[in-house]
Amino acid sequence: MSGDLTFGDSCNFSGESSIVCKKAIRFGQSCLVSWQTLFMDSDLHTITDSSGAQTNPNNAIEIGDKVWVCARSSILKGVSIGNNSVVSCGAVVVHSSSGNVILRGDPASKVGDFIGKQFFKTYLLQPIF
Repeated sequence: MSGDLTFGDSCNFSGESSIVCKKAIRFGQSCLVSWQTLFMDSDLHTITDSSGAQTNPNNAIEIGDKVWVCARSSILKGVSIGNNSVVSCGAVVVHSSSGNVILRGDPASKVGDFIGKQFFKTYLLQPIF
């Protein structure tokens, strides 16, 4: 696509992901992204009002450091996810969240905190940061 796509150091994708980047998508350092995930900063179509003004502009996505995005989850335009967070399997994230949270559901909401916790690359048995 035509946007600004950025990956931080030690960002790891473990399987197929779809990234639609028309404006900007940034992945922080030490992120872990599971399979069949979707990141879209655009609707891929334009909707205009009666005056011709676009009503659904593209909007950047910001994924903080040490964020684990689990399988089959979707992160949609305008979302910012704070550092040290987990997006649970199948979550559809349409609103931004602070750091140190666990998000789940459709639409995703905070279901717990991740304060003082970390996740591991199971094949290495080492923290990812």
